[in-house]
Amino acid sequence: QFPDLIAVAASFDREAAAAYGAAMAEEFRAKGCNVLLGPDVEIVRSPFSGRTFESLSGEDPYLGGRMAAAYIGEVHKRGVIATAKHWLDNEQEAHRQELDVAVGDRAQHEIYMAPFKAAIDAGAGAVMCSYNKVYGEYACENSKLLTKLLREDLGFKGFVVSDWGAVHSGAKSAQSGLNVEMPAAKYFKDLGALSDETIEERASQVLASIYAAGHFHGSGPAIAWSWPPPFYTDATSDAHRLVAKRVIIESSVLLKNADGALPIADKSLKIALVGKA
Repeated sequence: QFPDLIAVAASFDREAAAAYGAAMAEEFRAKGCNVLLGPDVEIVRSPFSGRTFESLSGEDPYLGGRMAAAYIGEVHKRGVIATAKHWLDNEQEAHRQELDVAVGDRAQHEIYMAPFKAAIDAGAGAVMCSYNKVYGEYACENSKLLTKLLREDLGFKGFVVSDWGAVHSGAKSAQSGLNVEMPAAKYFKDLGALSDETIEERASQVLASIYAAGHFHGSGPAIAWSWPPPFYTDATSDAHRLVAKRVIIESSVLLKNADGALPIADKSLKIALVGKA
């Protein structure tokens, strides 16, 4: 029922983004889900990218940061862990498993990392690492990405989860900063000679996110371990449908005034479009 996140970005409306995040988190709580695998905050560098529809940032890092903060703030308030993705430089879907991206430090910090910084400051407890390589190494086993840029530069304290099938090693990924391999422990089932200290650090980062979301204090979703699982529950409501409708309306962009959609037949008229990001 909810429109894609690129529609939220197109609204330029932080209140709409907040309402969307709140409604999404409420449905997650109703389904007993404690981690939301979103939002996608990466920058859209090409309209042909296969993940463009997922992006809350659109083409602009400032817009992405403000929208991500509004969205994630409401998710965090409701005891659900938000996951900012995809870290990092995942701007192309074609050949995503082989692509190697090189980005200068200034562009990396000012464009690609900026929405993630806003997401983390707003309370994102998880970050999802991407499929592609960056600086010659896969993102999910890249110590520069997972430790230097994410934890040291941005101050991230939570856990890093892989995109599905994006892990290519066990010990190297964990040593570099990966906490959780998904969808299963294909490589993490054998961490080799990884030190107990590193294992404890990775585990403590997962626990830190759980603690920050209030799950140890009863603020998280109630999880009913039964069959069928609660995530099959219909969690929608009239209020949530109104949120979806509002975002759809706010995100509409008139590209051509065909058939007089706007009453501006006077060609001498000058129009200024003024709005907030």
